[in-house]
Parts: sequence; structure tokens; C-alpha cells
Amino acid sequence: MDENCIMDDVTTKKKILFVDDEPNILQALRRLLRNHRNQWEMEFVRSGQDALEKLATDDFQIIVTDLKMPTMTGVNLLDEVKKRYPNMIRFILSGHGDSDMIMQSVGVAHQFLAKPCDAELFREAIERAIHLQELLNPDQIQNIIQDGASLPTLPELYQELTAVLQSRSSSTEKISAVISKDVSITAKVLQLVNSAFFGLTRRVDSIPQAVGLLGAETISNIVMISQVFGEFDQRKVEAFGIRDIYAHSLTVGSYAARLAKAVGLSRKLMDEAMLAGMVHELGKLVLINSNNETWLELYRNRKQLTQPFCDAERDALGASYAEIGAYLIGLWGLSNYVVEAVAHHTRPAVALSSGNFGSLAALHLANSFHSNRCLDFEGEVRLDMDYLKSLGVAERIGEFQQICADGADEKMMD
Repeated sequence: MDENCIMDDVTTKKKILFVDDEPNILQALRRLLRNHRNQWEMEFVRSGQDALEKLATDDFQIIVTDLKMPTMTGVNLLDEVKKRYPNMIRFILSGHGDSDMIMQSVGVAHQFLAKPCDAELFREAIERAIHLQELLNPDQIQNIIQDGASLPTLPELYQELTAVLQSRSSSTEKISAVISKDVSITAKVLQLVNSAFFGLTRRVDSIPQAVGLLGAETISNIVMISQVFGEFDQRKVEAFGIRDIYAHSLTVGSYAARLAKAVGLSRKLMDEAMLAGMVHELGKLVLINSNNETWLELYRNRKQLTQPFCDAERDALGASYAEIGAYLIGLWGLSNYVVEAVAHHTRPAVALSSGNFGSLAALHLANSFHSNRCLDFEGEVRLDMDYLKSLGVAERIGEFQQICADGADEKMMD
């Protein structure tokens, strides 16, 4: 083989740092992953401090750490890594059933994997994370939005609510108390809960009732999206139809959850699909706020375009609102599966699909269904039928459309 080819192959390898205080665990990882030595360059250390010293002198793209370690826990380590190397992919790999510590890792880890971990599952998780990192190129996105202040921060009330949800002592009363701190958000949540969006059969008059009927995760998602849109400059709300973007996001979230339920996904995956739908338009807010004139002109004239809006964005800027929104929620620490769904919802075949119906498929369908019912919003959004055929659901499109159309008249979730 040509020597230059060998050199090129070596330089394209991703470097992964594994951290665990137990030598036998590190040795087991070496054995488990030895067949992937041609794909990755792997190093192994026994403490968080050793990991930080190694990261200071070498260039790694991925870190995988145990959760419970003496002196510096995996959560503490990843928190420091997030500050020093924000673009590094961060995994927790642990066999411990300590739910409090696992929940603490949500904000600092891109993904949690349980021991023992199947080598193929681990490989797929790593490759999906790498794919997203390469897609969501931070330099390219920062060049588009130019002003980092254009990226909204995760709302404080949502962060406080998430902390309560993650606590072992979480209760409806405690969740309700956090939401009730903000009168405007309380009013907005109750307004939405009582709208056709959820199709509940009786009026809800209190936050505890809302939490009991829809679940804490759904309510927390409503709080997040309401706060993000509520913080927007009123002049831009009028100029760029932000109320329409908000309404579209909520409806698509509702549709996505209904579709996830229709194919038999778990409540957790229904919540994930709903969240993906509710945040899939955030990239537009970032671009509106960035005052990128190329994009703003494109957005103003979107109804006259002869190609899909996302394709026009990519031609003009090199990235679309979908990738920029995914970049934002990736910074917020949302699930990699939600990030992937947002990034690829306009062209799902690009994703490293597992072949199963999940958040991405639900969002792709939901966005198309609602956009095509409201053509004034953005024009026709076509379905990728080859992708849907690969999932085995192409013949159910009519059924799915009916589920979404009828959803307002029935209770969405049990």
C-alpha cells in the first residue's frame, strides 16, 4: 500500500480517551474494542486528574468516563471538560444504578451508556456522535451567525425545573411550585394545556392538574419553549411572523408525539419526539436574531422560492436553520437523539439511521404534514419516501395523516 495512503488513514482516526479507576474494567474495554483499532486511536487512564493532564497535552475528540470514581467523579470530570473543550464528545459509561448521579450527568454528557456495553452498540453510539459533530461544525455556524449573542441560553426556569425533576424527592407539588414562580409562564402553560393542541376532555385550572394529566416532562418542555419564544424582541415578533413559528413548533411537537404513540413507542420516546418537534424551529430564531442579511432576505422571499427553503439556505450559507438549531440545543445538552432529529428532519436519509422509527421519522412526518396543511407558512415540504420505505412505514402515510388531523379531538397521551 502507498505510504501516503497509510499516513492519511492514520490522521483521520478519531482519538478516544477512556477513564475508569478500576484496572480490570479498562482491560475489559481494551478487549471489547480491539477490533476497532483501525477506526479509532484509544488511550486509557485511571482518574479524572490523569484525564485532564492527558487532554492538556494531546488532542482527543471523544472522552468516555466511568461515573463513580474517587477524588473526581465522572460528572465533575465532564463538567470540567465541557468548560475547557466544549466541542469534545462526552460519554458516561457506568454500571452503577445511582439515579441521582446519572441525572446529574445529563447536562454534561452527550450520552449515557450502561455497563456491560455491547461493542456494536458502543460503535454505533460513537459513530452517530462523530457524525453530528462533523455536521454541526461550530466554526461554520459561528461564521453564519457572526454574533455569539444570537444564541439564546437555556431558560433559568427550565433549568430549575429540570433540577427538581431529577431529584429523588421530586413531586407534583414541587414541580408546580417552581412553575408558579412565574405568573406569565403559569398562564401560558394553562392556556396551552386547555387548547386544542392537547385535546383534553376537561378544563384544567391548575398547574398540579396539568402535571398530573400530561406528565412532568411534557410540562417542562412547554415551559422551555414558551420562555424561549417569550423572550423575543417584540418588533421582530411582528416583522418575521414569530407567532406563526411558535404555533407551528407546538403543533409539530404534538403531531410527532401522536405518531410516536401510533407506532407503539414508549412514553419516554413520545416525550422525546414531542420535544424534537417543539424545538425544531429554534434555528430560525437564531438567524432572525443574528441579523444575517443574506438569510433574512431569503426568509422574507421564501414563498417565491422554486426549491425547498432548507436547500436554498444551504446553497446560500452552507448550512440551514435545521443544523443551526441542532447546534444550539446540543450546547444546551439535550439528548443526541433530539439533536439528530432536529438536524436531519428535512433530509432524514442523511442521518446514521438505526432502521427504526424514532424521533427523526416522527418529526420528518409531522413537519411535512403541518407545513402542507398551512402552505402560507413555508410552502410545500415533501416527504422522503425512500427513507420511509426503509423504515417499513411508507404504506401508513395516509393513516399517519389522519392521526394528526384527528388528534385535536382526542386525548394525545394516556
